[in-house]
Formats: sequence, structure tokens, C-alpha cells
Amino acid sequence: FHFLDGRFYVKDAERDYDAVILDLPEPLSAQVNRFYSREFFEEVKGILKPGGVFSFKLPSSENYISPQRAQLLGSLKKTMELVFEQVLILPGTSNIFLGTDRSGELLFDPDLLLERLHATQIETKFVNQNFLFDRLSFFRMKMLEDNLAATIPKLNTDLNPICYYYGGLLWASQFRLGGGKILQFFYELPGGWPWLFVLTLGVMIYLLSRIRANHLIATSKLLIFTVGFASMVGEVVILLSYQTFRGYLYSRIGLLLALFMAGLALGALIGRRYRLQIKGLPKALLLCQVVFVIYISGFIISLGVISSGSIPSLVVETITYIYMLVAGLLGGVQFVFANNIIMRMQSREVTRSCGTAYGLDLLGSGVGAAFCSAFFVPLLGLRETLGLLLVFALLCISLLAWLVVSRK
Repeated sequence: FHFLDGRFYVKDAERDYDAVILDLPEPLSAQVNRFYSREFFEEVKGILKPGGVFSFKLPSSENYISPQRAQLLGSLKKTMELVFEQVLILPGTSNIFLGTDRSGELLFDPDLLLERLHATQIETKFVNQNFLFDRLSFFRMKMLEDNLAATIPKLNTDLNPICYYYGGLLWASQFRLGGGKILQFFYELPGGWPWLFVLTLGVMIYLLSRIRANHLIATSKLLIFTVGFASMVGEVVILLSYQTFRGYLYSRIGLLLALFMAGLALGALIGRRYRLQIKGLPKALLLCQVVFVIYISGFIISLGVISSGSIPSLVVETITYIYMLVAGLLGGVQFVFANNIIMRMQSREVTRSCGTAYGLDLLGSGVGAAFCSAFFVPLLGLRETLGLLLVFALLCISLLAWLVVSRK
């Protein structure tokens, strides 16, 4: 036995295998999805001998495939077909996926398989004539093939983990709470809806800041909301990318969150140390947003380089720690600067002003965490989610730039 992350073992395996069997649950989470991605299938193919077979199974039903399950199965089949020369799915109470690098290597004729089983004189208790004819029933295989052909699934990759969204659709369809309809609604929206969402949110923030009597206070409050939103989206993307490329998230989650909190504390200390005049605070916030744009741009580039596998694991881990610390630092600095504006310009007591700011920060964080993990990452991908964050930051820069110019 090897007690380590499965993907790390496959990536560094020093021998080749005749067969590799994946015995894991369905890809219903980002944690498990990384074992069903195109990149993992390529890694498995790399440790198979010529003609070797890779196999895994997913729960199903013998005589009915729901549209939601067909999407999940179709995505995995499409992803496997990019890597393996021949892919075969055996229907039943569990669908067995088989993949090999040689076309025609996998047989699905029950008579021929039974003949070979007798010829090799292998004694089996479970795999017998009844089992083979049941598993390889022509009608069930045709039904499964027709159901998968009726779907237009997306590829499942490390950076675009769509299968755990399909898994969410599958589970939500079994209940009448409306969750399945919500997930299906977002899935069927045109591809540009996230950009429209961010642009609409940015326009709303701009309009709300203009209709208030004191633009500076309104802008500061809205900026605190956006800082909470952006910080949480960035944190979720960092955690998911670390889990995808390193795998040891549960053993490192404490350290990663501690680094984020340490960054918040460090940012707050920096913000308190520079006691700027009220005129200088909008400029400081503008500078922070510019740095945030540079930070997100670097993160997008880093994800592309890391996904290529050209960077050592230790370097990947170090980069992740740095990005997590900086994410907290930028959030902490901006919170202090924006909160200083609110406290100095409002006559209310300090506790109420701070409470309002903290509440807006939590609200933004909640919205960011919900939309990022449930919709942005699975439907768009990690880099595209960061691209949305980049557009959002540019909208904040334009708002702050207008504020700085208008107050001269």
C-alpha cells in the first residue's frame, strides 16, 4: 500500500501496469472531480503498458438513464475519448467505463467473451454466462448509447471541473426544493452571462454611489462589499487550485486559512500605520485596486504555467502560500481605508459605523463564496473566474478614478 495522494502516485509511478482500476465515488465535489479530469486520464495512460486497460464505475440504473445522469456520463465519455483510442461503457446498476490505447482491444460480444473465458479455463464465481449476457445486453447498450448521443456535454478538466456541476444537477433533480431548476437555469444560460452579471453589478454599484447625497461614503460602503466579494472569490479559487494540483488540501487547509487571516491582519496594520487625510484615502484605495489587478493577472498566468506541469511541486506550494497571504493583505488594507472614510464622515458612533462596514464585508464574502463555488468555477473554470474578478476590479478602478477626479 502507498499512503499518499493518488494523483501524486500516478504522476511519479516508476513502473507500468496492465490495468488501473479507479475505485472512488462519483465526481460530486471538486475534491473527487480531479480524479475524473482529462489531465488525470492522461497521467493514467502514461503508466499503462501498451494495450493496458483503465477502468472505473459510476452508479446508474439498468433500464433508465435520466437526462442529468446522461450529461454526467456523456462528459466523462467525451473526456476519456480524447485520451484513449477506444472507450467502452458497460450498462447496469453501475456503468463500468473501460479505456485502452488500442482500437479493437475491448470486446463487447458476450458469446466471444464466454468462449475465451472457457478457453483460458479461468474459474469464476461471479462472472459467468448470465452475467455476461446481462451486462452486454444489446438493448441496454443501445439505450445507453442513444441517451448519451442526445446530450452535448462539456469536457471535464482540471481548470474546468464541469462534472461536479453535473453531479449537483443529478442530485438536485431527485428533490422538489427547486435547486435543480436553479442549477439547470444557470447551465442553459448563454455563455456570456457571467460577464453580464459582473457588468450589471458594476453599473449598479456606480448608480448607487451617484444617487446618494455623499458619494464618498456610499462608494466606500460599496467598495467594502466588493472587497469582501473579491477576496472570497480569490480565496476559493486558490483553495480549489491547490487541491487540484497538490491534492493535500485537508492537511494544509489550516495553514492556508491562517495565511489568509495573517494577510488580513498585516493589511489592517499597514492601513492603520498610514493615517492619511480624507483626500488621500480615495487615491490609496485606487492604488490598492491597481495592485489587485496586477495580482489577479499574475495569478491567471501562474495557473496556466502550473497546469502545464512544468513547475516542481514545492514551487507550486510556495506560490500558493504567497498568493493566499497577498489576497488577505489586499483585503485588509482596503477594508481599513474604506472604513476610515465612513468613520470620519459619518456622525454616528464608531460601533455603528464599524458594524455596518463589517456587515457589508460579510455580505460580499457570502455572495462571492456562493456564486464562485456553485456557478463560476464549474461552469466557467478557474482562470475564467479570475478573469471575471479582473473585470470587476477594473470597474472598481473606474469608479474610484471618477471619485478622485470629481473631488479635486
